[in-house]
Amino acid sequence: MASLEAVDLKTIELKFLRRLQEQGGRSGIANLSPNEKTPAAKRDRICKKLASLELVHYDSEVSRFTISPAGRVLLTLDTISLPVTPDELNLLKACKGSMAPDQLSSKIPMGDRQRLIRGLAERRMLKVRSVAIKEVWLTASGRDFLDQQLSIPVAVSGIKR
Repeated sequence: MASLEAVDLKTIELKFLRRLQEQGGRSGIANLSPNEKTPAAKRDRICKKLASLELVHYDSEVSRFTISPAGRVLLTLDTISLPVTPDELNLLKACKGSMAPDQLSSKIPMGDRQRLIRGLAERRMLKVRSVAIKEVWLTASGRDFLDQQLSIPVAVSGIKR
C-alpha cells in the first residue's frame, strides 16, 4: 500500500471507517452504513474500495450462482470417472438457473455449501453471480490511518480531535 499520507478518502468513506472503529474494529457489514440513507450497494462499494487500499479486510459468501457450460458437460459424462466428489455432483445436479445456496437440496450439507460452491467455481463448473460481504475488520494500516486522522489538529479551534 502507498503511504498513509497519500490516502485521500471521501467523507462517507471516513465515516465508514469510524463506524467500524466504534464497533471495536470488527463488525457485520449491516452495522456499518455511514448513515441511514446509504444504500447497501453503495456501502459495499465503499467497503471494497477501502479493502483495495488495505485499510479493511472482509469475509464474504456467494449469494447467487449458476451452473456453467463446463458443469453441464460434466453432468453428461460417465459417473464412474467424474473429477468431483459426491457432494459436488449433488450440487451440480441441483443447479436450476440462478440459485442461492439456501435453495439447494438438503442432500448438500449446510455447513459445506460455501466451500463446495467456491471450489466448483474455481474449477469453472459454476459461475458466481453475486457475493455478499458478511463481516469487516480494520487492518493494521486502517488502524494507523485512523490514528493519524485523529492526531491532525483542527484548524478552527486548535484542539486535537
